Amino acid sequence: MKIHYLGHSEFILELPCHKKPVSLLCDSWLSDYAFGDFMARNPSVTLSQNMLHDLDGIFISHPHCDHLDPYTLMEIYRHSKPDLIIPESMIYLKETFENFLKPPGIIILKHNETQNWKGISLTAFAFQETYSSNESDVMPLLIEAEDTVLFHEVDCAVPESADAWNLIYSRFKNKKYKNRIYIATRNELEALFTAYDAESPARRKSLLKQYRQKRKFEMEWEYEKFDSEEAEYPELWVLPGMIKIFTGQGMIHSPILFPGYETVSAPFSLSDILTEEKNTALQFGRTLNFSVQKPGRYAEIENGKIAEENKTPYLESIYFTPVTMQFGFDGSREIPYGPIFNESRNIEKQKILIENVIRNRFFPFQITNPEEPLKDIIHRNKSKSYTIEVIYGTAESHTKFYYSVGLGNFNFEEKTSAESFDESYWANDLEDFIEGKQDMFSTTFHRFQSETSIRLWTMLGMPYLNSDLVYKKINFHFQRAEEGKTVQEWLKNASQKFENADL
Repeated sequence: MKIHYLGHSEFILELPCHKKPVSLLCDSWLSDYAFGDFMARNPSVTLSQNMLHDLDGIFISHPHCDHLDPYTLMEIYRHSKPDLIIPESMIYLKETFENFLKPPGIIILKHNETQNWKGISLTAFAFQETYSSNESDVMPLLIEAEDTVLFHEVDCAVPESADAWNLIYSRFKNKKYKNRIYIATRNELEALFTAYDAESPARRKSLLKQYRQKRKFEMEWEYEKFDSEEAEYPELWVLPGMIKIFTGQGMIHSPILFPGYETVSAPFSLSDILTEEKNTALQFGRTLNFSVQKPGRYAEIENGKIAEENKTPYLESIYFTPVTMQFGFDGSREIPYGPIFNESRNIEKQKILIENVIRNRFFPFQITNPEEPLKDIIHRNKSKSYTIEVIYGTAESHTKFYYSVGLGNFNFEEKTSAESFDESYWANDLEDFIEGKQDMFSTTFHRFQSETSIRLWTMLGMPYLNSDLVYKKINFHFQRAEEGKTVQEWLKNASQKFENADL
């Protein structure tokens, strides 16, 4: 079997089948920029139109902008008609895909129910999580094809539970498999934004050292937990023909908008991860094979080893922005004051929209949040209340309102002043999130006060609770793509606060 690496988390699998190899594109962000978080793709790529006809299917793991890209999908379906494969956690977007893409078939994968597609077996999993996460709708994919079994982790952190790992192990242990492949995404976004946001070179170096130590402990635990007689489930990594492949890390700040930041865009690179993983495995006596993706090339895998690597025919062009990790970089990521779209709007309409979300979504979510209950936050606060500041208007002319709740209130109440507040937002940004024009990761263009939280914004990014917002967002960008508009134009509109940078 072959894996054609396209960069970030995207790749094309050529899977063995008794009739002919089956090609499957896994996730679809191939645009130069992400429409949600405004990050640049590295590398930028152009698909070969001649090869698009060879695509049999496209698997979309979840609706984040670096996985579900309406602009790329519209371009692909103009030239080809592959089947679309989605997990049941995205079934609310089925009609959207039918209207805009018109695929010959939409295969919906249900939890732990195997489906046969073109002679290969597909199974998706919805693991039970013990904490709130913006990735809780991710359903990783397990593929079985002749002598190959492959688990595509995507952005899912497989929980430390016997139920979860036994599901995977039960498929991997079959003796007929010569290739046992575990594809792990390692974006290391915590490290990336630590590198970007550190207030000084010394602080950056200190924080990233701590981060690497934490990741080393996590890697060691992957093996250490099996060396105890109390291990709750069998170990995947000791099976013959096992190869673990790392993908991800294809997102950086635009060098045009944030010049110089490419020098701190590789705080814990895939090659660093490969070295640490190999050393850790040897430390615990494990001999599985490791590899990292090489965008623009394919890897042919035989008997659990990479037999050949060569240039992939699926890409017409590829361009890398060189990234490094220079701890001495002392740049300042200045975000101009004001909302992303700095324009006058109907304040009364905004107030109705925003107050409804604060009172009817955020309040019940936070009051019942087992990790950080609102009552505990209120008890800790000197004010004995929780207050959200919302700034209505533009950077040049605006009015502030406050929404506050305390132990004597039944819900948030509006005020015209407050001595302190816990969160602060521009009304335009909140409205855009609610209407599908921003998302949880659009904060890369926001300027937050360092002492405040973003609990409301984080709540709006929680799956299931906010599927209607995701629906609006995906439909909005499909509509733009259908009209021939590009993600570059969208980013240029958003970056007008950066004095009309030439993207």
